[in-house]
Amino acid sequence: MGKIMIKYKIGDKVKEINGGLWEGTVVEVGLTQTKVKDSERSKRSYWVFNSEIQLKPEKVVTTSLSFAKLREVNSARCSKDIRALDSWTPLEWGGALAGETGELCNFLKKMRRGEKIDKKELAHELADIITYADLLAATLDIDLGEAVKEKFNIVSKRWNSKYTL
Repeated sequence: MGKIMIKYKIGDKVKEINGGLWEGTVVEVGLTQTKVKDSERSKRSYWVFNSEIQLKPEKVVTTSLSFAKLREVNSARCSKDIRALDSWTPLEWGGALAGETGELCNFLKKMRRGEKIDKKELAHELADIITYADLLAATLDIDLGEAVKEKFNIVSKRWNSKYTL
């Protein structure tokens, strides 16, 4: 959540919004005008501007984790605390990746049968898959972020999709 202060002036009045807004909040400022007369006896008229400010929170997908940051920390943790990256062959890293994918598939199978599986468990298995995919890519000297971007765009082009990275 970030802090924001908006000041706006209409005529001689200064109005403000001061507070915290979540990232992705859209601030809409709209002005409406109304023609009014000074009094019933007066022939003069003037415009009055009424301000309307609406805060509309929008769901914005943001993340502070990039492929580059994952690679940096994941490789360091693996090398320093678990095992040297080159102590396993790509086949062994692929086997670890397949094992994590199998664990996720097992949960999905159970869900299909009607069992209640905690969403957190599914999220953790997906995270394990991404973590092992990154370690495998590191072993093969592949920039996973660039590979995902390139392949995503290849598939978008194949399907004539306007969505690209």
